[in-house]
This record gives sequence, C-alpha cells and structure tokens, in this order.
Amino acid sequence: MSKTDFAKGALSDSALDGEAANLIDRAVSSLDEKEVAGLDFKGAIDAHMKWKGRLSRYVAGNSAEVLDADVVSKDDQCVLGKWIYGVGLASYGGEQLFKELKSAHARFHLSAGQIITEVDKGNAERAQDMLNRGEYPKISRDISMLLAQLFVRFKGK
Repeated sequence: MSKTDFAKGALSDSALDGEAANLIDRAVSSLDEKEVAGLDFKGAIDAHMKWKGRLSRYVAGNSAEVLDADVVSKDDQCVLGKWIYGVGLASYGGEQLFKELKSAHARFHLSAGQIITEVDKGNAERAQDMLNRGEYPKISRDISMLLAQLFVRFKGK
C-alpha cells in the first residue's frame, strides 16, 4: 500500500478536510519506522479500518466468521487494546491524547459489539444503520486521527 493510499484510507468513513489530510500525510511520511513507542501504528489503524468490512459482511449475513458481541466489546483483547493497557498506559497514561485514544477505543469496541448484538437479535436493518450512520463511523475516524496524532508526537521521542 502506498503512503498516499494509506493517507486516503485512514479516514475513509468521512470526508478528509485539509487539516486531517495533512496530519495523516505527516504521520505516514516516515512509515519506515514500523514501530514507535512499542506499537505498529500503521498496523493498528489498518486493523481497525478492517472492522468495517468484517461488520458489513456480518450484517449482510454473508460472513463465514462467527462474531461474539461479548468478546468484540472488550477493548483489551486486540493488539491496540493490549498496547493501551500495557506499554501505552505505563508510558503515556497521563497524556491527554492517550486518554482520548483509550476512551475512543473502548467506545469503538462497545459500538461494534452493539452492531453484532442487533444482527444476532434479527435487526440487520438497524445494525446497518448503526454501522453507516451511528456512532461507529465517527469513532472509527477518531481512532485513526488519534493514532496519527500520537504517531507524529511519539516518533520524535
């Protein structure tokens, strides 16, 4: 994936404004540094962006994957969550951007879990609405932005 493709994709759930596009461009300009502050930031953004596809397939009923709302709702099981509650919290727990990321990440997982719950209750139309127009797209965008901001901030340390 080219740096330009990554920059465009990082906020695919909403229109890129000039400031957001500039921030992502700056963040990916040095992706040769695969890991910063103990986290592969690009990998974390990519993993969270892939959730929309996973959820879309689940909502549409054409996913081979079995998703458990209780498991997905936990924010400490994925790579980013383990970093947040481990190295991230120990090293950056007092920083405002980190606190915002921790909160957004928890909301992301709760929102994804709620979408799965709606599908499991037979409310695919409501789940689709939540996926496309509910809290989920905003939180997804926020996580990408916060990760990009933290990447830019931490890569110089």
